[in-house]
Amino acid sequence: MRSAVTGAEDLPKMDVWAGLAHASLDRFPGPALLIASDGRQVEANVHADVLSDALADRQSSLAALVERCKTSGAPTLQKLTINSKSGTRQFDIQALPVTLPDQLGVLLFGREVTLEHNLTNALVESRQMFKDLLTCSADFAWETDAQGIFRYVSPRGAFGYPAHELTGRPARSYLSEPDATRSPFSTQSRIESTTITIRRNDGGRATVHLAATPILNQKGDWLGARGICRDMTMSQYQDTAYIRLQARHQLITDLTALTRDLAENERILSTSAAVIASAMAANCWLLRREDNHLVADGDIGNSQIESLIESLTRDLGNDRLRRQSPIIEDLDGQPVVIAMTRLHGQINGALIVLRAPEHTFDDHDLTLLDEAAELLSLTIAQVENQTVIERLTTLDSLTGLLNQRSFLDFVATRITHQRRTGALSSLLLLEIDHFETLQDRHSPLTGDSVLRQIGDMLQQRSRAGDAIARLGGCRFALWLEDTATEGAVHKARHIIRSCEDITAGRVTGLSPVSVSVGIVGAEPRPGTSLNGLMEAAEAALRHATRKGPGNFALGAVIPADY
Repeated sequence: MRSAVTGAEDLPKMDVWAGLAHASLDRFPGPALLIASDGRQVEANVHADVLSDALADRQSSLAALVERCKTSGAPTLQKLTINSKSGTRQFDIQALPVTLPDQLGVLLFGREVTLEHNLTNALVESRQMFKDLLTCSADFAWETDAQGIFRYVSPRGAFGYPAHELTGRPARSYLSEPDATRSPFSTQSRIESTTITIRRNDGGRATVHLAATPILNQKGDWLGARGICRDMTMSQYQDTAYIRLQARHQLITDLTALTRDLAENERILSTSAAVIASAMAANCWLLRREDNHLVADGDIGNSQIESLIESLTRDLGNDRLRRQSPIIEDLDGQPVVIAMTRLHGQINGALIVLRAPEHTFDDHDLTLLDEAAELLSLTIAQVENQTVIERLTTLDSLTGLLNQRSFLDFVATRITHQRRTGALSSLLLLEIDHFETLQDRHSPLTGDSVLRQIGDMLQQRSRAGDAIARLGGCRFALWLEDTATEGAVHKARHIIRSCEDITAGRVTGLSPVSVSVGIVGAEPRPGTSLNGLMEAAEAALRHATRKGPGNFALGAVIPADY
């Protein structure tokens, strides 16, 4: 083929091509156009409008293609973008030089590739978007081959490993248990979601959610797997922290509510311990300091804890318990935490928490128990204040015995109990003989000393279940539980003899102190009130007083009905 400067007479074969062009234009499925060298359109098929419109612009890429074909005299193929009335379209244009009767020409054939072009661009953009997303995403995308080797990983890498260090290495080696029977990185079935543990580059462990799908060829042969991993370690940590925060808030709220309702809760210490035990999934005891002892408001129920409490009591003044933070000890294989409660820097109680051997205490548990101990120190202080208030309202301030109101309430309760059990009891009223004379001749302090000595003597010689009270002035009362009249008489004689050892004469020169005693028995029969019982005892006391110092008198047996 010759160049364009050669005359038409030198291109005899082009006549054949021109003839073929005339015959083929109409049958060509795409745009086809025959152009003379002077720019005239010699032939065109029905699809050629898009080419004709493009050639109208002499600066268009199609016009340039025609010129190159005429100049080179050789067929030329080029991809062109043409802006048509229907929009931007893509074509593969074939330009063929041909010989016309009077000049050279160019035959144009076009194949529209707009769809393929758009699909290719979409694929390229999609791939780029996928790469961008992987670059931005915290998730870890991967692909393995049939040997379980990483062939692709996210550009950012994962779990502290750079991408280049992961690629080409067995995926199984990064599992926390690489000897596991199955590796999700080599799955042959779809995994919607599973949780695995990955060994991090720093030696730690990462909790990972994994989704994967197998890679199959057209024959269904397994070639490997690909999937996504998401590191849930931080999320899991945050969830755990939130749950612990809720538990802490609930525990503090419950303990605060118990402290607020102290007046309605007689066993505040054991109830508070039960709340902590439930929150900590453990056994718990709350103790308060009473003098130099640690006491609970109920049975301990555990011999090992009782021994531990005895040890703590002995160590109350030692450095071991002066630490501000909770103490962790081992109790025959069981972990136990001891958190001392402090008020104004002084130990006022202790919180003991015992767990099963398989459960230990972590930093969160210790912090929570430390906060609980701080709050419970106030609870214990309120219990002590409540005890003091109750003592002031129920006890005689001079002797420490029950006061009149508390004694009468107690007796009323026991009379009601008598009616159910049928037991006999007795009431004794005591009065110090010539007590006013003693005070008039000497001093009220001397009288107070005598009252205290008699109160101490009565307490030392009382039984469990008996009640002793100072009713006011120089008068005392005793309720003898399950004691008939004969036993009450024996008790009265013993008291009268014991008072002979109480003298004010060591200081004043007076005679030994003597008392008069009125006795009345209470039987579980209807017909009498508490007031009647007290009146009968008063009458018996008056009779004893008339008999002279140091005597007793027995009143009628009064049926108890209150």
